[in-house]
Amino acid sequence: MVEAILLGTGAALHPGRGHSSLLILGPGEALLVDAGCTVPHSLARAGVNPARVARVIVTHGHADHYCGLTHIAFMKTFTGTPELSVYTTSHAVPLVERLLASIHRPGAVRARVEVLEPGRTYIIGPYRVSTFRAIHSVEALSLEISVDGRRILVSGDTEPTVEYRRLAEGADLAVHEASLPESSPGSGHSSVGEALSQVARARVGLLYHLTPESEEAARQAGISLPEDLYRIQL
Repeated sequence: MVEAILLGTGAALHPGRGHSSLLILGPGEALLVDAGCTVPHSLARAGVNPARVARVIVTHGHADHYCGLTHIAFMKTFTGTPELSVYTTSHAVPLVERLLASIHRPGAVRARVEVLEPGRTYIIGPYRVSTFRAIHSVEALSLEISVDGRRILVSGDTEPTVEYRRLAEGADLAVHEASLPESSPGSGHSSVGEALSQVARARVGLLYHLTPESEEAARQAGISLPEDLYRIQL
């Protein structure tokens, strides 16, 4: 059995939602995708000690996707679970490394930061992670994550891409950002309508990275949106 938890569903600044993040609970260990500032608290609310998280993928180097790593590493200095592996883009590596070095006892955490390149497949614990390029304002990745016979698509921050839509067909879960109330080409983000088209052929499609404006547009259109801590069994 695989469980996925949307820890947060908001964009960088949303008064009613935490930073977008997906926790996947596969056999043996968890995989966290993005760790914004609100994520450690969301983990605790979901019943997961942040210090127990050992593997994190950061889709790109914007703070709302990695600033919670400081708190996760900080908690590890107290719990005796010091290992932390972070996988991210080459652009984000120095940002993450500086952040992890800022905790009060950085040597107490055995942290390693590794580069993920687009168009590659990686084995991360029990997870098979294939990466492909997202269209954003900085180097960014979308992900196809396979575990225990389940397939999960995570967009990260991106405009709609042909590859995401192709891979989402038949996926057990497809999560796509919907930052904009309407299409705005060249913005590095997707609108609610575009995001719905991207996830339409998945078994379950969910929208996240919502702004107050995109949330209002979705609600006016009668579109159901997940709340923070939304859980799904796959």
